[in-house]
Amino acid sequence: ETGRHDALGGVPTQLFAPRPPAEGEDFSDALAALDALLEARGDEVAALIVEPLVQGAGGMHFYDPAYLRGARAICDARDVLLVCD
Repeated sequence: ETGRHDALGGVPTQLFAPRPPAEGEDFSDALAALDALLEARGDEVAALIVEPLVQGAGGMHFYDPAYLRGARAICDARDVLLVCD
């Protein structure tokens, strides 16, 4: 294989937290799942990447601003970067 990923030793495994529910719905379980994921595998995670206003690749999904604040707090506590794309 001549691609960059192979030249660099492969691509690290991607981890996925459950997508939080739509804006205005209860997202406490989603934050708990994110926190649990970072508790269990945080030593493997450099960053949480989100599309903060609209997640368009999987359909039109709007994040609740309070969920994003909660995710920010969890990332800060776990020393994980939060990337808003």
